[in-house]
Amino acid sequence: MRRALAGESVKVAFLGGSITQGSLSSTPQTCYAFLTYEWWEKAFPKAQISYWNAGIGGTTSHLGVGRVQEE
Repeated sequence: MRRALAGESVKVAFLGGSITQGSLSSTPQTCYAFLTYEWWEKAFPKAQISYWNAGIGGTTSHLGVGRVQEE
């Protein structure tokens, strides 16, 4: 948040399963990950916020742990 307040670039990334991916959302813009990204953009308008949603439906936390280093 300090970087965002200073107007620097911030990466907002999400790693998870189907809910992170946006399962049951009517559009990609209504999933919680994207809504959280939008909050960052509104809360820190001078920062350059980038968004990365790496949610993959049907995966477990064990797979997620392995993905952290690679992705």
